[in-house]
Amino acid sequence: MPVCAVIGACLHLMPAHGRLDPGAAESAAPVVARAGAPEAGPPPAAAGPVGPADALISDAGVSDAGVSDAASISDAASSWPDQAVPSTREPVAEPFAMGTRAWGVLLGRSRDPSLGRIIALQVEHSRFIRDGLSISIGGTFGYAEADAWRDGVLGGPEAGIRWHLLRDGHASLFLDGGAAMLFQQHPLTRESLRFNFDLKAGLGATLRLDDRTSLIGGLRWHHLSNARVRGRSRNLGYDGPMLSIGLLRTF
Repeated sequence: MPVCAVIGACLHLMPAHGRLDPGAAESAAPVVARAGAPEAGPPPAAAGPVGPADALISDAGVSDAGVSDAASISDAASSWPDQAVPSTREPVAEPFAMGTRAWGVLLGRSRDPSLGRIIALQVEHSRFIRDGLSISIGGTFGYAEADAWRDGVLGGPEAGIRWHLLRDGHASLFLDGGAAMLFQQHPLTRESLRFNFDLKAGLGATLRLDDRTSLIGGLRWHHLSNARVRGRSRNLGYDGPMLSIGLLRTF
């Protein structure tokens, strides 16, 4: 122990008569110094310059910390309930829901290469008996341009059905058909009758313009005949494609 070494050195310096020996004191000084001072360890290593590897490790630590913080924020956001971030998009109302009523006006033109052309204005009032499915009543009024006989006006009552089979609130695709009883000013041919059944069937589309108004158009097959009520020789058999366009107003 250092304390014991100091005491032993002091006793060594003291002669029997109690006086210190100067020579012995000088020889004992290193021993006392060594006993009182702590042993010196190796000198600390000097800090060298920071190299690219050290900088890379330091940057990686900072980057990893940033990624960890971002991941923590992302995990916290994903754990929020859905109602914490309300949607700002308004739901689109169903324009052709069951119970809805509508007025429609369509202008169409058809042509039979051997008989002539018919321009027809269709006015309808419809009711949706289920979502997307409507029945209608109304009338057709128009003008017939006959290639083999006289031109003249025509008109009569009509009933129809329309099914919007694909719809998203802004547009729809539909199938429709209708039947009318037409009375003509003049028959399309000399042998045919002034009374004819008018049949239409085809497909079309609607495009919503506002909350209640839609643009409507389509392509139909147009057939006109009198069902041989006066025999086959008096039945003209008009057939041709009809393009139509109009407006549909719901209420």
